[in-house]
Amino acid sequence: MNKLAAQRYAVSFFELANEENCLLECFDEIMSIGNIFSQNADLVKLLASPSVAKPEKASIIDSIFGGRISQYTLNFIKLLTDKGRIDCYSGIAEHFKQLYNEQNNIQEVTAITAVPLSDSLKQKLAAKLESITGKTIVLENKVDAAVLGGIMLKMANEQLDSTVKSRLDGLRHQISAIIA
Repeated sequence: MNKLAAQRYAVSFFELANEENCLLECFDEIMSIGNIFSQNADLVKLLASPSVAKPEKASIIDSIFGGRISQYTLNFIKLLTDKGRIDCYSGIAEHFKQLYNEQNNIQEVTAITAVPLSDSLKQKLAAKLESITGKTIVLENKVDAAVLGGIMLKMANEQLDSTVKSRLDGLRHQISAIIA
């Protein structure tokens, strides 16, 4: 499915959830279902299969999600299945998440470090980033021993790199330029 179609489905469902005052509930459900689909690729294949009748697919969706999610989200999943778009759910969920974050002034940040950040350091870093950006920060810490030390921050389309590895790489390029 192309990116434009995923965005259209996400925007449509986002607007509906917003109008019906159930945006947070639908957001949580969309993210949870995304986790279920990513862990159960066979389920997505089954729901996308043209050899399974549409009423049977709707029955499968009802048996898995019925009573566990809102009627809006349930109908959205059925619509995606009916229109042959369920295999692109991850793109739809990602765009829905972007819309939700924009509306709620949330910025996701990934901090890459050589060792895990302590909870107090995470809180201090998030507070500092919140004061700089004016947004609520959702901080994820990833560990990569290759950075050697320091921290790399990734947010939106920006990357701030103050790792030992990047400094050593810079030094290596300077030395190569002098020698060459």
